[in-house]
Amino acid sequence: MRSERRAPPRPFPRRHTRTDIGLLAEVDALHGTLSGPAARRLCLRARNLFDERRFERLADISNGHLYNLCRTTACQRRRGALPAQTRPAPAAVGERRRPRPFGQPGCVRVDTVHQGDFGGIKGPLPLNLGDRAFRCLARKVDLDLLARLSAADCLGRAGDFGCAATLDWFLALARALGVEHEAPTPLLLGRHLLQLGLTPGPEIGRILKAVYERQLDGEITSPEQAVQAARQIVADGE
Repeated sequence: MRSERRAPPRPFPRRHTRTDIGLLAEVDALHGTLSGPAARRLCLRARNLFDERRFERLADISNGHLYNLCRTTACQRRRGALPAQTRPAPAAVGERRRPRPFGQPGCVRVDTVHQGDFGGIKGPLPLNLGDRAFRCLARKVDLDLLARLSAADCLGRAGDFGCAATLDWFLALARALGVEHEAPTPLLLGRHLLQLGLTPGPEIGRILKAVYERQLDGEITSPEQAVQAARQIVADGE
């Protein structure tokens, strides 16, 4: 048997240029090596919200091809080599420590699933929680009850972990965002889309979800803005 594979007579046209690769490296450097979906979201917002035409091609890139561009020599030369998924480092596993915010507000420790498993136990991962994280968390649990549970857990353990200040900050921000007991009420409803002339169907659910995601981001704060965003989505055919 003989392989008949060979290069095409004419190379396929390149959609993404070196300028696009440079932009991607710039975004990655500014935001600290984001995941593919997060980088795509930033490029999409740069084009749609801030009318940055230079992100025109990157706004529609797929996750797979985004990672391909990040691995190119041109991107790594500007950004630096991408870190490996798991970087071994000496660290105590299963040790309970107090958060180290380094004087910055909003630094708390959240027990979550990540790559550093040991003996089937998930270790702690420090995260910097923003307003969106609070709004999304409120969709899953009552934040006031969560704070009470955390306080009880902290008080029931030996040692001083400094939980009081962290929980005070947590509850203060939850109250300021109005999500102490429940997630934000959607500003855009199905009746608004029916008034725009849309017919009942899956498209309405898709638009409602897209606008609510922007509401969780804090981009939309009033029903008028929500309706305008829905109009823009319908006009753009997203």
